Amino acid sequence: EASLVISKKTGNDKLSIESITRQLKQNQIEIKRLKATLSKLDSYQMAFDQHAKRCLEPELSPDMWRGALSNDFDRFRNNEVKNRFYSLSNDQLDVIIVQLKQAITSTNLAINDLQGSLHTHRVRLDTLIELRRKESTKT
Repeated sequence: EASLVISKKTGNDKLSIESITRQLKQNQIEIKRLKATLSKLDSYQMAFDQHAKRCLEPELSPDMWRGALSNDFDRFRNNEVKNRFYSLSNDQLDVIIVQLKQAITSTNLAINDLQGSLHTHRVRLDTLIELRRKESTKT
């Protein structure tokens, strides 16, 4: 009967190890995807910052365009285009980057937990295999 209990526990631990290993691989794939996305977003944000001045180009010289339409156009560029550009780069992109970093941290924690659980099951499985070996030498 002890041998039957050991076999059942051994089978359960093997199934747990397989399940945890699958979850671990999925989380490792997810972490690579998240890090690649973060890297792309960081480069996009740098590009935004480098090209921010372009939203005000071309500059209109006083000789080129004067009057109320010129003032309205400059106000539009400064208040609408430039502000929306900065909002996209500094507000919206920052929020997404923070969320990605949180997801990376969370996934890393899950990976650490899974690795700990995997280690526990492997140690228990090794112990059960050793017990089974001892049981089989008794008889």
